[in-house]
Amino acid sequence: MFETLFKHPNVLRRHKEGPLAAERAAYLSEQAAQGMAQGTILRRSSYCLCVAIELQRWPPDRCYNEDEVEALAAAWAEKRFRCGRASSPRWPKAHFRFVATDFLQSLGRLCPTPTPEKGHYEAELDEFIASQQVSSWQSQATCRSARWQLTRFLDYLDQRGVALGDVAPIDVDAFFEHMSQR
Repeated sequence: MFETLFKHPNVLRRHKEGPLAAERAAYLSEQAAQGMAQGTILRRSSYCLCVAIELQRWPPDRCYNEDEVEALAAAWAEKRFRCGRASSPRWPKAHFRFVATDFLQSLGRLCPTPTPEKGHYEAELDEFIASQQVSSWQSQATCRSARWQLTRFLDYLDQRGVALGDVAPIDVDAFFEHMSQR
């Protein structure tokens, strides 16, 4: 996998000889098989190598929860910021956390998060996401992101006492106004 991504010998060697090389290659191959863009795979490969380097400090069979991944990402991003490799720790932390979570999940080393209680519209949301996945949202990441965003909207409606069948354009505008303040 690395040979298809990197042409420069030093970069290729760094990725091939880095920690968890076989696991990283399998993870990136899986992303490519799902149709991920080459540029995105390149970016993920760099972050994935950084994640693997950070994981070396811990036992090889250790499972991580979301809080631990968050702490790893924060510490890594802060180092990048302090040494001048990033203008702020915000985006390096977010990207590292996303790739670390996805990579650890592929390794089976991400502790499952407790499932939140089901919302009022969970069945409708499941049906909608499934229909979109068949037609246009083929990526699991797109489906997860859409579910998260739609859940926030539905929670907002619940807080306001607005039934889904009674949603009017003014309710959508009010939601966007509410979100813009955050």
